[in-house]
Amino acid sequence: MEAHPACLEMNDEMAACVQTYPWQCIECKRCIVCSMGDQEESMIFCDRCDRGFHTHCIGLARAPQGSWICQQYCGSQGDFTATPRRTAGRKKAAATS
Repeated sequence: MEAHPACLEMNDEMAACVQTYPWQCIECKRCIVCSMGDQEESMIFCDRCDRGFHTHCIGLARAPQGSWICQQYCGSQGDFTATPRRTAGRKKAAATS
């Protein structure tokens, strides 16, 4: 990872997690399921591992409110509290950073 975790508003747990896989910034992030970076309005991000998912690729009708933990990589790791900003669209999230 080539960025400062604190500048990206990552806690220590997420910062450690994203160093274990080829992490992508919010502008480059693609859906883990379909590998596409389109349909930004339906993209959500795991509050533990920061991986991106289209809601329709994981069977959700819409983005969940508040924090969200992906079942594919982090679901068995217990509860986690995070900020709701992780579900924002890429351009919107970049503008608020």
